[in-house]
Amino acid sequence: MSRVQSDVAILACVLLAALPVHGQSSVELELTPQAGYLIPLNALGAAAPTDEVWYLRLDRMRGTPTFGAVAQLSWPGAHAGVRVHGVYALESDVPGNFSCYPGLACPSVLLNTTARVSVWGAAADFMLAPLPRDGVLRPYLLAGAGLRIYQFSWPAAAVLVQAGDHVERALMLHGGIGLELDVAGAPLWLEVSDYWTREGDRLGGPELDQVDPARRAAQHDLSLTVGWRLLRF
Repeated sequence: MSRVQSDVAILACVLLAALPVHGQSSVELELTPQAGYLIPLNALGAAAPTDEVWYLRLDRMRGTPTFGAVAQLSWPGAHAGVRVHGVYALESDVPGNFSCYPGLACPSVLLNTTARVSVWGAAADFMLAPLPRDGVLRPYLLAGAGLRIYQFSWPAAAVLVQAGDHVERALMLHGGIGLELDVAGAPLWLEVSDYWTREGDRLGGPELDQVDPARRAAQHDLSLTVGWRLLRF
């Protein structure tokens, strides 16, 4: 098992273990597939170690379609519930250019490349809905946390980048609002949320720990999703 798979498995176990247990009343489990669009709101920043002189700074990732699924636990008559969801954002092109670390001499020439970036995410959310479920419209709030995984790949022309794919894992916060619509007895979910991760780990090793450009920028990714409840137990 790779390190990425191990991190995801550990996170899933922690999230499942954190789900509350309701002693006397029945529990409803809902499974909902989702599709949507991810809109990154800021540049990715430093994203790949190169050599002792260069680092690669990426621009803002272009918007890309997403696919995911939600497993939600709730109790009849309750206005709150918990859920676990996973999401995958399709690969997107991200332009970038190479820069020198501060204080180091390198040729004054502009070198650029285009990276391919995909995003995986998994999170546990608390869901609060002030209105009962017997209405046609039911707004709700989401707040939670989880793990986000960026996977970077480079074209052969990016000769200054170390060979192979680069994977970056980061804890994230997730929050948003949504609306549940009763469409012919099958709820349709419309959501707007934000995936936030703080600045990433430094690149290039401990000798560059004091170099600011070697630190990945904090990320805000706006997510627009539509979900349709597939199963309910």
